[in-house]
Amino acid sequence: MRSSKFSITTASGRPGFQRKIKVTGTFIVCLVSCVVCLAGCYKVTPPVTTLSEANQKLVQLFEEELKQNAVITPLTNTLYIYVPIEFDIFVYQAARSASVNERQASFKKTVSFLDVQYLDQQFMIEYDIQVLKSYPQSKGYASSYTEQFTRLHNNILTSISRSYGDLLKDSAEAPKDFIVLILADIRNGIGIRNTFSYQDLKLGVGQAIGQDEYAQRYMTEMFGDLRMKNDKWGQSIDYKDLAWPEFVAKEIQYRINYNYGRTVYPLDKPDEDVLKELALEAISAYDFKDYKTILFKQP
Repeated sequence: MRSSKFSITTASGRPGFQRKIKVTGTFIVCLVSCVVCLAGCYKVTPPVTTLSEANQKLVQLFEEELKQNAVITPLTNTLYIYVPIEFDIFVYQAARSASVNERQASFKKTVSFLDVQYLDQQFMIEYDIQVLKSYPQSKGYASSYTEQFTRLHNNILTSISRSYGDLLKDSAEAPKDFIVLILADIRNGIGIRNTFSYQDLKLGVGQAIGQDEYAQRYMTEMFGDLRMKNDKWGQSIDYKDLAWPEFVAKEIQYRINYNYGRTVYPLDKPDEDVLKELALEAISAYDFKDYKTILFKQP
């Protein structure tokens, strides 16, 4: 996929990286809960009027305020921001354990397999949902994002909002529709990939949507790749431009997984009824009308 070019020389001067900029220089609900606090916490800077100026402003914020290296790659519809870090993303801590009866079983519907595709103006939801029997266990510990990671993550979202927010008010140009923010622990080869629409970020910062709804739209996934070890330039990343049909399909899949992980649905409620409700929520969230039907398939 070809990228639109910045008119900035990369700090490395390495050939083949003209479209990537090196700028020298913080679990899902935990990340998105701070978005509503982003507005009004930064100094005022002059408004930008072009997309090129907005790109330059983001680079400047990484360099001067975040003191953080980054590789910024704009595609046609999608802005990739690859941030190599060399500190822990997660921390394990002792947690207060509730009194549980480990002999008392519970039954819950769980997604064993899920894939959502858009083809010929149809959303195809292929799924395998099982009823699992489980017993509560008190482990006495829990994992969470480190304070350093959370702070950097939220500061990056603030910087994105500051860089591109003026375009929607004072410019004929608009920000990229989609943003893929990757924070990569290059010591261990693991990362967090956040995929979201710029409009959702704007709504979250402006507190125009609730925290839980924002969490269902802000797609977050942990991944690992041996190639990401010592990868300061994002060479291990598959840069793929997104379009609205594909993005909405991803949102449907994420919303389904999100809700099945947090909701105990009645065992006698048909799976397709739940899946359809969640799919329509995702579709309506983006006012996406270029589809005819939703189909279901079990492997």
